[in-house]
Amino acid sequence: MELTGLAAGRRCLEVDGGSGSLGDWLGERVGPGGEVTVTDIEPRWATGRERAAQVRLVAA
Repeated sequence: MELTGLAAGRRCLEVDGGSGSLGDWLGERVGPGGEVTVTDIEPRWATGRERAAQVRLVAA
């Protein structure tokens, strides 16, 4: 994924985020100036996790 050009300030979408661990990793890479939206039909697996302010969890 690092070869895709992922960098600080980028915006990302993770579909079917599961536990949210990849979303957390993406959030670290884009930093506070970026934005990560993680979607999942059943987001309860990730709702109890703390995440950076730039990582948003959405039920979809």
